[in-house]
Amino acid sequence: MLLTVKVKIFITFLLCLLLGACQIASPTKTTEIFLEALSQNQYDQALEMVIIQDKTTNQLRFLVEEEKQNWINNTQSQLGYIKQYSLQNTITLKEDVLDQFGVKQGYEVYYSLNSERGGSQNQKIYLFRINGDWKILVPNF
Repeated sequence: MLLTVKVKIFITFLLCLLLGACQIASPTKTTEIFLEALSQNQYDQALEMVIIQDKTTNQLRFLVEEEKQNWINNTQSQLGYIKQYSLQNTITLKEDVLDQFGVKQGYEVYYSLNSERGGSQNQKIYLFRINGDWKILVPNF
C-alpha cells in the first residue's frame, strides 16, 4: 500500500515536470507573444518582455516609466495599428555580439510587419536569455 502511494506521487511528479518542460518559452514564442500584444494595443504586456542597454553602464535593464511611455508614443505614431505580422527566421547570435551585451545566449529574429502607418516592412529584433527568461532588446519601429 505504501509503495503504491510512493509510485503515484512519483508519477505525478514526473507528469508535472513534463508539463512544465512543455511550457518553456523560446525566442520564437516570445516574439510571437510580443507582436500579438502589440497588435492588440496591449503595450504594458509587450513591455514586460522588453529590455534596454543602459548608455552609461552598458548593462541590460528594464525600461523606466518615462522610457516606457516614450516607446509607446513612438510606436503608436510610427505604426498605428498592426494589421498582420509573420515570423521569418531565427538566427543564433555570435559570441562577439553576445559579448557586447554581456550575455551568454541570444537570437536575432526576423519578421515582417504590416501596419496602418508603417506599411509593410521587414524587421529584426535581438532576444537575450536573462535569468532564464527571453527578453527583447527594445525595438525601434
